Amino acid sequence: MRIAFCADGGAAAGLGHLGRCSALAQAFIALGHDVVFLDVSRECRSWLKRKGLRTEATGTRRRDLIVADSYRLSPAKYAALNRLAGTFVVVDDFGTYAGPCDWVLNGHPYARDLSFRAPRAASLLLGPK
Repeated sequence: MRIAFCADGGAAAGLGHLGRCSALAQAFIALGHDVVFLDVSRECRSWLKRKGLRTEATGTRRRDLIVADSYRLSPAKYAALNRLAGTFVVVDDFGTYAGPCDWVLNGHPYARDLSFRAPRAASLLLGPK
């Protein structure tokens, strides 16, 4: 499978989003999947490279799975990623994402207590299990 991650990271955002996505990415790589990070800030590229992860610009290349983990992406960017993805997953920490996607992921212990605004067609992956 061709998998891409679009995650926040950098001086203003820290490494939390990139950190959890890099853990998922390494698990996918261990299973034999092709993984890349899209639109990574310049200061974070070397951090991902040291972890053995590749980066590139979004472009127009279709992916089997795209995971977006960001507070900074515009609705237009989310929609563009959704169009490039066979399956589009959004990591939503607060239940506020309302755009198009196939899955919403929130691994926090309190996730089941939140009300999610995701479209009805989206499936929810909630909680640490």
